[in-house]
Amino acid sequence: MQEVSGSIPLSSTKLSLSNANHLKSSSGAQLSCVCHKRQRPTMPNCKPQRANNHGEDARQISLNDRMRIEVSNREFPKRADFQMFTFKVPTPAGDLEFKATPGASIVFLGGNGTGKTRLGWYIENSIGHATNFHRIGAHRSLVMNTQVTAPSYELAVNRLLYGADVANHKHRHGNRWRGKPETMLLNDFDQVVMGLYADQNEVAVQFLQDVEINAATNRPQPKLRTLKTMWEAVLPHRQLIVSANKIKVKPANDDGDEYDAGDMSDGERVIFYLIGQVLLAKQDSLIIVDEPELHLNRSIIAKLWDTIESARKDCAFVYLTHDLEFAVTRQAAQKFALRTYTRTANRVQWDIASVPEDTGIPDEIVTKIVGSRQPILFIEGDLGSLDSAIYRRVYPEFTTIPIGGAQDVIHAVSTFRKHEQLHRLSCAGLIDADSRDADEIRQLEASKIFVLSVSEVENLLLCSAVFKALAKRLLFSDTDIETKLTELKTIVFREAQKHAAEVSLRRSRREIDRRMKCIGLEAKTVEQLSAEFATKVAEINVSAAYNNAFQSLYNAIEANDYDTVLKLFDHKGLLSKAAKLLGQQGRESLEEFVGRALCDKDNAALCEALTAFVPRVTALELAPALAA
Repeated sequence: MQEVSGSIPLSSTKLSLSNANHLKSSSGAQLSCVCHKRQRPTMPNCKPQRANNHGEDARQISLNDRMRIEVSNREFPKRADFQMFTFKVPTPAGDLEFKATPGASIVFLGGNGTGKTRLGWYIENSIGHATNFHRIGAHRSLVMNTQVTAPSYELAVNRLLYGADVANHKHRHGNRWRGKPETMLLNDFDQVVMGLYADQNEVAVQFLQDVEINAATNRPQPKLRTLKTMWEAVLPHRQLIVSANKIKVKPANDDGDEYDAGDMSDGERVIFYLIGQVLLAKQDSLIIVDEPELHLNRSIIAKLWDTIESARKDCAFVYLTHDLEFAVTRQAAQKFALRTYTRTANRVQWDIASVPEDTGIPDEIVTKIVGSRQPILFIEGDLGSLDSAIYRRVYPEFTTIPIGGAQDVIHAVSTFRKHEQLHRLSCAGLIDADSRDADEIRQLEASKIFVLSVSEVENLLLCSAVFKALAKRLLFSDTDIETKLTELKTIVFREAQKHAAEVSLRRSRREIDRRMKCIGLEAKTVEQLSAEFATKVAEINVSAAYNNAFQSLYNAIEANDYDTVLKLFDHKGLLSKAAKLLGQQGRESLEEFVGRALCDKDNAALCEALTAFVPRVTALELAPALAA
């Protein structure tokens, strides 16, 4: 195995990382992350067609191959002389070393300002002189000109990879990147097209020469033909028409006119561009792709990069992205979150955290957690729900993560606390009351899962102070606001009385379901198990559960106890009626207004009103529980 490494002189303070997920302190050692791809059997029909003078393989991908590419589950043939790519990145804890073999990929995920592009340049400058290397920048022009004249293949590839006619790493900074490797707008689409044309020309000439010697010579596959196969696999509704010096496009069903490839959409062009860049990279290259999701429809991102990685199993890939969805599509990749980037006069460094695997929490959630700089608050709902809109504003010091229902929140908090890799951050959960009794609420809060003071999040908007803040924001007068609030309370009491039996049945059903899930069985024989189960079930008094639920709600209605009714009564129709009182068309209209109002930081009255009705949760209070 060959190993190629390099780095800019870094700090001598180092730690040891035994693998990508577990950090162990060891004075004088070095942080190391090794990223290997599982071995994969050779895919049929992916045979090298020729070897040119530049050490390049032209690989042919059959239609069957491209339609069943599953990179994360396939293996590639292990070569005895495979290349190991090694690079180091400075961090506050020392130098973090990364190693990747061909077929492996690494994903760095970070938000704006975390130094993704600068990291790409840092890696390039560290090892670009010592290995085959190609970086595809995020700032790239998509202007495509198919009417170009191709030079020799060697010149075309050198101009693409180095920005000069001579293959020398020193030319990259001044020629390819024009002295601005982090911010330069790459305008190299012409070089991509020239390289593909030049390869096609050389393959054709070589084929004619070979046929003269051996008439049975197999027809070779130029890179442009391979690109056509891959491009059409990703965009099956389009067809590329490739000729000697022209590239055109037409609908795959022949229902439409041909047009020049330069007139393709941004998405079509960027797919062509990315495939071309990767196919033209030298054999056994480390390929860095900055913002691999740019200009691409989310529905095709996974398929495109699966196809590209499968075509270049001799290469290792490093992706720099801010897109959670893209990171999750790289299932077999090692993933790292970039938290911060700092730069001083004589040093740069990145705060990098490994994204752990097999946590029991969805990958996209784990990735977001690791990349967060704030404590985590798991909540019910989804990104577009009322829960998210309210809690993001009410708990600004937390990263709020909607994760589904109450049980999902409870599971996420429990799982989070079991994984020490996540313990850099504190976490809590927030769920609806859902008729939970005082004992259950105390148990949940002991695990840092907090419970609303109302039955469900929608009822927060019906609380007197919150409703009045909403009405005031909608420019109702003080007199009208009091009148509207009185009308609202009348509606709530009337609806609660009307639906008391229905709501009580729902509450008792939830209580029984929770108790059933908590049944602990310890029998050692089938007979004992049957008897124990029957006993446990018999202890659950269904009638008592219903009667208690009904009586508590009935008592609150009789006492005109508005706050208690909101705690016990859950009915989605209430919010629609409140919306009509406030002059809104319906529930959705009111929720949209609430979302907009909460985004207005100059008018904090609504947020302050909501804060009074939600549990008090602070990061400082969570830290001791985490240590325990």
